[in-house]
Amino acid sequence: MSTNPALRRRQLATPSYFGGKLSLTDWISGTVARHVPRSTWPQLTFIDAFLGGGAIGVWAKSAGFKKVQVNDCSARSCVIAQALLDNPDLKLSKTDLLYLNQPLPRNAPRLIESCYAPAVFSTRHAQRLDQWLYWAQQVQHPTRKALYLIWIWHCINAFLCFPTSRGTSNGPYAGALDGLKSWDSINPKRFKDGTMDRLLTPPLAIQQAKLNTVNQGIFTGSPVEIYQADAVALLPQLWADIVYLDPPYTGTQRYEEGFALVDKLLFSGQQPISITDFSASVDTLHALLDSVQHIPTWVLSYGNKAIDLEGLLAVVQSHAQNRQVFGYSKAYSHMRHVAKRQDNQELLIIATERGLP
Repeated sequence: MSTNPALRRRQLATPSYFGGKLSLTDWISGTVARHVPRSTWPQLTFIDAFLGGGAIGVWAKSAGFKKVQVNDCSARSCVIAQALLDNPDLKLSKTDLLYLNQPLPRNAPRLIESCYAPAVFSTRHAQRLDQWLYWAQQVQHPTRKALYLIWIWHCINAFLCFPTSRGTSNGPYAGALDGLKSWDSINPKRFKDGTMDRLLTPPLAIQQAKLNTVNQGIFTGSPVEIYQADAVALLPQLWADIVYLDPPYTGTQRYEEGFALVDKLLFSGQQPISITDFSASVDTLHALLDSVQHIPTWVLSYGNKAIDLEGLLAVVQSHAQNRQVFGYSKAYSHMRHVAKRQDNQELLIIATERGLP
């Protein structure tokens, strides 16, 4: 996470995200600054081609670039962009909480309670989520609706033992909260690490806390344009001075699997859930790099499960033409509590016509 307090607060408004760059922002931005001086950023346009959870997009909006363009093929990422990036001033208020907490109409759907309690959520949490989601879906104002959905996403994470839980792994905790399972069946660690305290926090307290969290991510910064498209098809149509490429890493957690629950509850019907080709093979990088030949500076993030730094440098150099190519690595596990390898690294490649200053 960034050591800049203001940026850190802004980034925390983005929901927990597989492969997110919250903890790598300082390293990435500092490395970019070695090759593209910060003093030039106000004259430059920046593209974040795979927005994901939005951490780098929030940094770019904060960094003072002339313009920021963000893209992701997923509805969830574009809602993050709409709520937090293309929104300089609209914040949530207590009036919004009152609106979302209206009683459900008699015939309103109660999908979450009927299908996910107590297998995933406790009954009390499922009832709240049904209530909030119903009223959020009635809103026509796109930015306000996006804020509601991001706020509900934060609350979903607060109602799960782990924000990265896929669903049924939260079942024992939901069952205990509903009185259907013995507390003795809960892993004792959960009582020591604050998890159970969080799950027992009254929903009203959670609502206010998450409202404050989301509002911290709303600020005036660089103008932002949002796209929802296949990056390889879109990038030849956009111009920028710097493009940041953070495609899904081959051989790692697929977003479509990890976010299946959130996608189904919050974003179903907006974007079909499909498996990205980037998860299947490193070879997909070739078409991606071909699509950015018109952009002077490339910044590529990648993991080392399917390729090492030397191999990734070779892939980029084969497309770099007159650009100088520099490689960096950092020991890092995105999901430390489930990471099995001890040698996980984040790889970062800079390919630029500028060279070192």
